[in-house]
Amino acid sequence: DFHLYKIRIDDDFLEMEIDYTWNIFGMSYSGNKAVMKKFKKISRDLYSYYGVTEEDIKNKTKRYSSLVTNLSS
Repeated sequence: DFHLYKIRIDDDFLEMEIDYTWNIFGMSYSGNKAVMKKFKKISRDLYSYYGVTEEDIKNKTKRYSSLVTNLSS
């Protein structure tokens, strides 16, 4: 079950993909400096909300690595 969500403001955009079958959550965004700052905050909030389980942390899953990478950038 795959879902793709898009927020578009003029030429700027944020895309979020969720695949419940493979347990994948990903985001990408592009835009001018001000919009990128807003999208980065939205992205961090969504990654935090998506969260990880103790098992993800223990097994250092892709889901866990993705969260750490995005929250530390």
